[in-house]
Amino acid sequence: RDKRVLDRIDPQIEFDYADKSPDEKIGAEEFSIRWQGSIIIEDSGDYEFAVKTQNGVRLWVNDVDKPLIDEWVSSGTEPREHKATLRLLGGRAYHLRLDTFKYKEKSASIQLSWRPPAKALEIIPARHLTPSRVPET
Repeated sequence: RDKRVLDRIDPQIEFDYADKSPDEKIGAEEFSIRWQGSIIIEDSGDYEFAVKTQNGVRLWVNDVDKPLIDEWVSSGTEPREHKATLRLLGGRAYHLRLDTFKYKEKSASIQLSWRPPAKALEIIPARHLTPSRVPET
C-alpha cells in the first residue's frame, strides 16, 4: 500500500519482462505485482485456470481467503505451469486476484490462461476481465 509505484489497467495478463522491469519507476532486480478485479463467466461448468511463470505466484478466484493456486516460491529459470480447476456458474462475475514477485532471479514472466468448458486452453481474453471488483459468491 505505501510502496505502490504504479497503478494501471492491463487488458490481459501475458508479460515477459525478461531481465527488465515492468516500468522505468520499478527496479528490475526485485518487484511484486498485483492484478485484481473480476472475471466474467459466460457458460457454467468446470474452468481450468493456468498460470505460467518462473516466479512466485498466487491466484484467487471467488475466494478472497484461500488461493486457488499457491506457488509462492520461485521455480527456477524455466517457466512452469501451475493449474487448478473450479466449477463456476455462467452469467456471473467472480472476484479475481493474481499476485507475483521477482526476487533476484535472472528473468520474470507471467501468463494467465484458462480452459473454459469444452474449449481449448487460451490466454484469458480481455472481454472476460474487468477492473471492477465484486464480492465473492
